[in-house]
Amino acid sequence: MINVIENAIKYSPTNSHIEVKTFESADFVMIQITDSGIGILADELKKVGQKFFRSQSVPESIKGTGFGLFLVKYFGELQLTYAGL
Repeated sequence: MINVIENAIKYSPTNSHIEVKTFESADFVMIQITDSGIGILADELKKVGQKFFRSQSVPESIKGTGFGLFLVKYFGELQLTYAGL
């Protein structure tokens, strides 16, 4: 969860709005994070969460390894959770 929020901050313009909402039902809890970041190209959506994937739209000035969302997905699946876009 921390990685996802950090990414929202990292890839959004300074002083932009980041929103965290929670929803619950009898079967699940959903946490939704919305930002105004640079976005992900449509043809790259399937690659998000793959080990070392970084979008081509990310400026070189924003450092990263492409490993964080892979770990979010991996550990989420171990706990029977789902992380999606």
